[in-house]
Amino acid sequence: MPSTEAMTAEIVAAATLLALFLGGLLGMRLRTRLPETHLSSETKDVVRISMGLIATMSALVVGLLLSSARVSWDAKSTQFKDLSAGVLQLDRELELYGPSTAAIRAKLRETVENSYRAIWLNPGDAAAKIGNRAAGVPFRMIFQLLTALEPANDAQRWLKTKALDDLESLSRGHFLLLEQVEGSVPMPFLVVLIVWLALLFASFGLFAPTNAVSVVALLLCAASVAGAMFLILEMDTPFHGVMRISPDPLLRAMMLLQP
Repeated sequence: MPSTEAMTAEIVAAATLLALFLGGLLGMRLRTRLPETHLSSETKDVVRISMGLIATMSALVVGLLLSSARVSWDAKSTQFKDLSAGVLQLDRELELYGPSTAAIRAKLRETVENSYRAIWLNPGDAAAKIGNRAAGVPFRMIFQLLTALEPANDAQRWLKTKALDDLESLSRGHFLLLEQVEGSVPMPFLVVLIVWLALLFASFGLFAPTNAVSVVALLLCAASVAGAMFLILEMDTPFHGVMRISPDPLLRAMMLLQP
C-alpha cells in the first residue's frame, strides 16, 4: 500500500485546509439553492445524527493517529540515542583491545559518518539503499575484520566476543533506522479521513448563516484540523522536517570517534 513518502507534511496539511474549507463553503452554497422543504427541522436532525457518527469516527482516528505518532517519535528518539551510545561503546572496546584494531575503528568512523549523511542529509537515498545490498557492506567489512583478529589473552578474547555482539546490535539498529526514514501512514487512509472531514464541514455550512463570522469560524476550524494532520505527518517522519529528531547524539559520537 502506498505511503506518504512522496508527499510532504506541508502539502497534505494545505490540501486538508483547502478541502475542509471548500466543503464548508459548498454547504453554504447548497443552503441557498435547496428548497425550504429540504431544510426542515426533521431533515436537520437526520443530518446532525449522520454527521455526528462521522464526527465521532474522525475524532477517534485523528486522536489515535496523534497518540500513535507521538509514541513512535519518542521510541525512535530513544532508539537513536541508544544506537549512538552503542557506537561509542564498540569503539572503546576496540581501543582497549589494542593497536591491531586501528583499521576497524577507522572503518567504524567511516560507517557512522555515512549513516549520518544517509539518514539526515539525504533520506531519499537512504530509503533507496534498503532494496539493495550496498547498505550492509560496511558492517560486513567490520565483521570480517573483527573475526580475523587473533586474541593473545583472555581479556582480548572477551573484548572480541563483546565487540561482535555489539556490532550485531548496531547493524540491526542501523537497518531499523533506515527502514523508518520513510513515513508509515498510508495515503489512502489519509484521503478517506479528509473526505470524512470535508463531509462534516459541508454539514456545518449547510445549516450555518451566510455571513463573515461563519466563514471565518469554518476557516479557523479547518486550519486547526490541518495543523493536527501536519503534526501527525511530521512525527511520522522523525529524521527530517520541522519536528525531526536531533542528530546531536550522533554528532557528539562522531566527534569522540576521531583518532
